Amino acid sequence: MLPCFLKKHTTKAIPITILPLSDYSEWLMGQNKQTKNWLQTTQFRIESGSVCLIPDTAGNLSQVVCCISDLSFYWGGGLSSFYFTRRGI
Repeated sequence: MLPCFLKKHTTKAIPITILPLSDYSEWLMGQNKQTKNWLQTTQFRIESGSVCLIPDTAGNLSQVVCCISDLSFYWGGGLSSFYFTRRGI
């Protein structure tokens, strides 16, 4: 396998989850209470193209969730790059 595809652990990496809409409920059940509360409080809309920046307890960015219609439309995750670019992420 090419080295660029190997998973490297670093404390600076922020996980980005590309999440098909059909998997959202199951994914949400596995999240901690803080994440569930954040998604509810920010009124995160579960639709293709939605992006949510989720903070940790200190307010730092801890993870990013990007919803796509389904895995066969893998280009949907690429649309999130526009979201990050506009926000300087």
